[in-house]
Amino acid sequence: MNLIHNFDEPVNRVGSGSEKWDLEGEGGSLLPLSVADTDFKAPQPVIETVMKKADFGVYGYGAFPQERFSKAVAGWYRKRYGYDLKPEVICRSQNSLRGLQIGVSG
Repeated sequence: MNLIHNFDEPVNRVGSGSEKWDLEGEGGSLLPLSVADTDFKAPQPVIETVMKKADFGVYGYGAFPQERFSKAVAGWYRKRYGYDLKPEVICRSQNSLRGLQIGVSG
C-alpha cells in the first residue's frame, strides 16, 4: 500500500457546491478562513474504499468494530498521556443528537 499522499496538490473547489468557497468565499472572490473544511483530496486508499462501498449500492448501517475501536482508543491514551487504559472497559454510545460518545466503565 502506498502511504505517501500529496497534500500540496491544488484543488479548485469554486463552483463545486462548497459552502466554504461558493458561499463564504463568494465564488472565489474572498479567501475563506474556515478551519475544518479541507482543500485537499482524500488519500487514494480512502477513495478506493468509498468507491467499493458505492459500487455495492447498499448504504445501511454496518456493524461497529468494537475490538478494533477499543484498542485504538487505548493506544491513543497510552501514546498521548502514558495512561494504560484496558480496551475491555471502553464502551461506546451513539445517539442522533450527539453522534459518537465514548464512555469508560469500571
